[in-house]
Amino acid sequence: SVLLTLLILYFAGISLNIMTLAGLILGVGLIVDSSIVILENIFQYRRRGAEPEEAAVQGGQEVVSPIIASALTTVCVFVPLIIFRYQLKILGVILNDMMVTIIATIVTSLVVAVILVPVLAARVFPIFTREEKPLKNKILRGLDGFLGGLINGLTNFYRKTLALALRRRKFVVLGSALLFALSIAGFPLLSISVFPDMGDDSVTLNITLPVGSRLEETAEVLADMETLIRKEVAGYETIYHAAGVSPAGMFLNLHENYGVIIVTLPPLAQRIDTSETVKAKLRSHFADYPGAVFELDDAGISVSDYPIDIAVKGEDLAKVMEAAASIESLIRAEIPEAVEISRDVSDALPEVRVVIDRKKAYALGLSAESIGREIRASVYGTTASVFRKDGKEYDIFLALRDSDKSKIPDLNKIFVENNAGLRMPVSGFAELEKASGPVDIKRENQNRIVRVQGKLIPGAEASEVEEKIRERVRASLILEDVRVEYSGDWADIQELGGKIIILLLLAVGLVFCVMAGQYESLKDPFINFFTIPLLFIGVIAIYLAGGQSFNMFSAIGVIMLAGIVVNNGIVLVDYTNLLRSRGAKVKTACLEAGVNRLQPVLMTSLTTILATFPMAFLPGESSAMIQPIGLTVIGGLTVSTVITLYLIPVIYSLFNKDKTC
Repeated sequence: SVLLTLLILYFAGISLNIMTLAGLILGVGLIVDSSIVILENIFQYRRRGAEPEEAAVQGGQEVVSPIIASALTTVCVFVPLIIFRYQLKILGVILNDMMVTIIATIVTSLVVAVILVPVLAARVFPIFTREEKPLKNKILRGLDGFLGGLINGLTNFYRKTLALALRRRKFVVLGSALLFALSIAGFPLLSISVFPDMGDDSVTLNITLPVGSRLEETAEVLADMETLIRKEVAGYETIYHAAGVSPAGMFLNLHENYGVIIVTLPPLAQRIDTSETVKAKLRSHFADYPGAVFELDDAGISVSDYPIDIAVKGEDLAKVMEAAASIESLIRAEIPEAVEISRDVSDALPEVRVVIDRKKAYALGLSAESIGREIRASVYGTTASVFRKDGKEYDIFLALRDSDKSKIPDLNKIFVENNAGLRMPVSGFAELEKASGPVDIKRENQNRIVRVQGKLIPGAEASEVEEKIRERVRASLILEDVRVEYSGDWADIQELGGKIIILLLLAVGLVFCVMAGQYESLKDPFINFFTIPLLFIGVIAIYLAGGQSFNMFSAIGVIMLAGIVVNNGIVLVDYTNLLRSRGAKVKTACLEAGVNRLQPVLMTSLTTILATFPMAFLPGESSAMIQPIGLTVIGGLTVSTVITLYLIPVIYSLFNKDKTC
């Protein structure tokens, strides 16, 4: 199955990466599910005395329908995710390869289970009972006896407790409903985030000094910060810093008041200080430089760049800038959970404006265009000609000497030639004014916009911080002629959460269609539907116990579970229907089906749980992205399997209580 999956990925042009490998890890647990059910049923026929070939035929035919339905229910939950992956933004793009891998794995494993496994069980590796082929090794015989006794004891315990549950059906239903209600009540206690903490292998600190700062001043601050890093950060690998580098991009924009420091950390196994620890140590020194603005870059994936993102909009730029500055100051002073607060539009740059007296200029035969062109050529320079030699060309760049353009009065000494060839000084037709202007102007829907952006300290909830900011802004600020809109992480969580809920409903609808076709009934699928809410009991419990945040990858794991947890119910209900078709009464059929299917149900669940165990609990490089999926699968599948073994027979007997019991 794995080899066929890799072949499909090759022809689909999908590479082996973190997400496809995660899909293979999840697939390893699901690959053997269909084969387990078929092999276990073949073994039951062999224990009854059937020959290997007869057992393979009868055992395979008896369960082929439910295992196809089980595989299809798991596959169909990924169909909405793949079709609407672009609605999930970067989350859908990241998960696409993993979903394709899981689908390919399940389909190939189903083909192998239906076609290859019965042939192997009948001819190549015929199945024998212990009576037919006893073990000769004493150690193996003792181990086999111990495990056999353990399984028999578990089976007897399950038979007694299931019989009790069938006699106390209302208690089982109410108990399951109570556990579900308690889990939902515990959901608000979970920390919710867009993406998990990725554990970056480097930390990037951008530094912005006040406008007009010299390069030497920027370099001095960078040197101080590097000295602090060398003293306080344990286990760093390299430190790199550069002055005059804009946060907009390395060496793309050069500004004397910008600088950057990059601290590279060693591999995870050798790491002492994590990226979050390094950031916390750096933040503790930001207040030592009151004129500087510090920003720590996040190397991990994100929907939005900033957890806190407040857009201030209006038609008057001055009012918009004033409101944004007020909000920024308020957050800095009153919201300790918010850090690295800044505005995306910088304060005004000092500038000199050349105000032309148009009447004088026109009287002297000058135009605004020729004046502007001459001033620009004098200050910035211009390509006057091209020098050619030996087949090569060299631009001749002409500009005033630095000594002739270092002071503001030097602008008045620039001469502009008029139509008659006469040269006129700028002082003869223009005046110089000192002023200031914004570094850049941003618009959205014809409105000026300034964003106040920031980040959160570890452990802070985006929803709680945003609510605090809203309350403080309403209580403390009077904002006229501007509009304030909140986005950031909490808005992303609400948007993506709503879409994921819709996709979950679509997935559940497809699961219902598959089960309705399998049972040729609209009633039996509802019996299995009771297993889907139960998965939330285990999911919420494992996140509360581990103290980890519930994120969008966790939500994707819930959608996956919607197709996985019904598999056990499908096997139970299908076998119960089979026993009833042979004349068994409802309660007897429920009891015997549960006991008969106990081992395959436990085995299929355990293979999936154990396969995802390393993903969930053994951290490694870049494993934080897929860990939430493993946690979700383990928590949800463990609890739902245990409850399903009792609830499905009880619900089945209640739905068929009008029948002879």
